[in-house]
Amino acid sequence: MKSWVENVTIKKYEDRSGLTGLKQEPLVWTEVFLREVNRQSNTGILHFWPMDQTVILGMMDSQVAQLDKGLASIGQAGYSPIIRSLGGLAVVADEGILNVTLILPNPSGHKVDLRESYQVMVDLIAQALSDFPFEVVSGKVATSYCPGTYDLSIKGRKFAGLAQRIYQEAIAISAYISVSGNQVKRGQVVADFYVASFAPQEVSDRFPQVNPDSMANLSDLVGQDVTVEDMKKRIEQVLVENGTRLSTFYPSSDNMADFMTFGKTIKQSMEKYGI
Repeated sequence: MKSWVENVTIKKYEDRSGLTGLKQEPLVWTEVFLREVNRQSNTGILHFWPMDQTVILGMMDSQVAQLDKGLASIGQAGYSPIIRSLGGLAVVADEGILNVTLILPNPSGHKVDLRESYQVMVDLIAQALSDFPFEVVSGKVATSYCPGTYDLSIKGRKFAGLAQRIYQEAIAISAYISVSGNQVKRGQVVADFYVASFAPQEVSDRFPQVNPDSMANLSDLVGQDVTVEDMKKRIEQVLVENGTRLSTFYPSSDNMADFMTFGKTIKQSMEKYGI
């Protein structure tokens, strides 16, 4: 991780969801920040973004046979659906989940090694939790929601998942971290979405058979109350310890113009799915 963040100025932006009334607001900022970092070769952005009672679907999720029924299932559970352009499948966001995206310049100037960039976030989270006497393991938890090679687990239960997106020479590595709250319920919401979305007799290996018990929140796993704010501070501390210069990001007029452009595009794409 150090080779990616050492001597890089990383500007922190804490999204205050709802400023624009656009529920996809954090996803729009990802597009804006990718372009900003692509323009500024020695600058990164640390984006913390909250979302209230939301199921963030992947593009593949939009291809299920009965999407309308799946979306209705999400609504009945008290959540709102959106679709993201980052890779992966459905994940849940609420006040007990920390969503964090680290947008960095390509340190090599060569084609990005996806394994290396994923490892940056793995190391960041593992180091942030290094004071707990538990090993953070990276590896696929097949029956979790949004299973992937870089799932993070403690004692065999997943608490975080990763995704990334590349734009030219900028890389956005995102993580959702289940810090507190009812993780089993979150898993059930996603499991019910897939059950409702499949056509009768449909079988697909593209989507997980979600077992809600395969995941847990961080507080339960370490046996200590951990808060979203605490995790933010831990992540910032690790970046500084690895040679990062932290400052605050203030959107420029160009950033806001990009935000309006991408916001309109993303809103139109959501409307196509009835969201």
